[in-house]
Amino acid sequence: MEVDITWEPRGVCRTFRGDVTGRDVLESFVLINSDQRYDDVRYNILDFTHVGQWQTNEEELRVLGAHNVGPGIYNPHVRVLVVTADPQLETTARRYASLGLSPYPHEFFASLEQARAWIAQNLPTRA
Repeated sequence: MEVDITWEPRGVCRTFRGDVTGRDVLESFVLINSDQRYDDVRYNILDFTHVGQWQTNEEELRVLGAHNVGPGIYNPHVRVLVVTADPQLETTARRYASLGLSPYPHEFFASLEQARAWIAQNLPTRA
């Protein structure tokens, strides 16, 4: 598994490549959350369009949710944008969002272009 983390003026984009587990997603979240720039982000893109195999379980989803509690207090303005065309991965991401563990609203897109268009329309630049 490989993850590229790109900090952007109003957010962060994580692009996952290869075979990915829930633990991989958690480790990348801990990494970005330990960066002071996370305190000011408005969006967090999880780009899974380059993923081969995807594996996770209910326990990993709950642990990820637990790790979102603190950051949700410090920055409640984040929107999570999940990008995937894989039905299994989308189902898992929607399952995670439905658990109510994450303080952040989730949006789902089939392409990175769609996610970026949503950002431009729904998260205008601050004046």
